[in-house]
Amino acid sequence: MDKDVSENTGGSLGQNQAGDGGYPMAEVNLYRPLQSSVFVDFLVNKPMLPTGVKADTGKAPVVYGALHYFPRAIEAVAALSAYGAKKYSLRYDERNFAFVDNGIQRYTDALGRHLGREIIDQRGIDPESNFMHAVHVAWNALARLELMLDEQAKQESK
Repeated sequence: MDKDVSENTGGSLGQNQAGDGGYPMAEVNLYRPLQSSVFVDFLVNKPMLPTGVKADTGKAPVVYGALHYFPRAIEAVAALSAYGAKKYSLRYDERNFAFVDNGIQRYTDALGRHLGREIIDQRGIDPESNFMHAVHVAWNALARLELMLDEQAKQESK
């Protein structure tokens, strides 16, 4: 590579440190004249932003707003999903819960049953699955909410 493009003696057009998560970018010596090329013309004639731009303002921060806040709870709910898939011989992509008749009502009732058992049972463990009743409550709450949001989306698309 040309020395003018490879050495950094005046400024960098992009981060190039290991572990920065970005792609390595060419560094340009800003104190020496650059040779004319399509790449150089692009760099010289186009304003470069100091950082990347991502139009995500107002969008839900799924990882930092849910997974980051509740990592153990989400992992427990995912483990219960795996238990249920094995119990009913299902694949995850089948989303069986979404096709249960009167699903919202039935998951609400299941949520209530596990919440009640959690209060009654000192151990708070479901004897069939060996998961905490609280995990069943969370799973049923998510299934119920997902069905409610599906219903809402269907109504809004009409």
